[in-house]
Amino acid sequence: FLAPSHRGIESHPMLQNMLTTLLALLSVLAGVAKGARHFGNQPNVIVVLTDDQDALLNSTAFQPVVMSEIAGKGITFSHAFANTPVCCPSRSSLLSGRYVHNHGARNNSLQGDCASRSWSETVEVDSLAVHMQRAGYRTLYAGKYLNNYGFPNTGAHGAEGTAYVPPGWTDWYALKGNSRYYNYTISDNGKEEVHGDVYEEDYLTDVLAARALRFIQQDNDDNGSASASASAPPGNHGDGRSSGSEQRQRKGQQQQPFYMMIGTPAAHASFTPSPQYEATATGWRAPRTPTWNQPGEDRHQTV
Repeated sequence: FLAPSHRGIESHPMLQNMLTTLLALLSVLAGVAKGARHFGNQPNVIVVLTDDQDALLNSTAFQPVVMSEIAGKGITFSHAFANTPVCCPSRSSLLSGRYVHNHGARNNSLQGDCASRSWSETVEVDSLAVHMQRAGYRTLYAGKYLNNYGFPNTGAHGAEGTAYVPPGWTDWYALKGNSRYYNYTISDNGKEEVHGDVYEEDYLTDVLAARALRFIQQDNDDNGSASASASAPPGNHGDGRSSGSEQRQRKGQQQQPFYMMIGTPAAHASFTPSPQYEATATGWRAPRTPTWNQPGEDRHQTV
């Protein structure tokens, strides 16, 4: 998570755009009655959640595509604060829509309710993903979830560790434990998938990108197949061919929207870039801000 300064987030474009996404989510939920399921013109929603990225340290200077295609074409909120910029408490807030004193995840430990059984049995059952499904969305979570996810003594509803798939997610592809780039375990809809250290096969950021694209493509294929079946005339044997009138009919049909959340390991330690970016910041020195290595008794213990 990005850590905003006391002045707000004027210099934090990535956090600003994350807030834009959250505002869009609120708009989606506000327009759908609880328990209702209809598509209408609901937008697709994508949240990309980076880990321990701080715009104050000029990390976005190395992301020209993000800045031009997302920040440059988006909306900026100039005043906002992260009330608890610590990993698991902050993620728990994002997933649940609650402040720390309401969701109870106080730190990154199991004893502090980070992915604890009690958290899963109480807070997680009322999470954002649950409400997005009720609103008619297909949902995907891929990547780092909560720091203790997948370990023994976690989970709920009869499933433990990586066998546990939280409610609300149509497709689940979550990292066991904290951020890693290689040599990690994934819960692929409740089944363990173990990865090694071969870049082409295992580099987690790329693996997550592939899974996200697969989810989107599946969304397109499923909607297309449903439309084709509904509009296929007698004698059509599903060879993929369709007339112009059939294609126009499909465009007029409502497609199921999707909500996708991707939690990348970057830019968390061990700070392992993909090979093509290893020399990107050669010669650069991280900025020394006024709060550089300055402890504070009034701050959260982890901070």
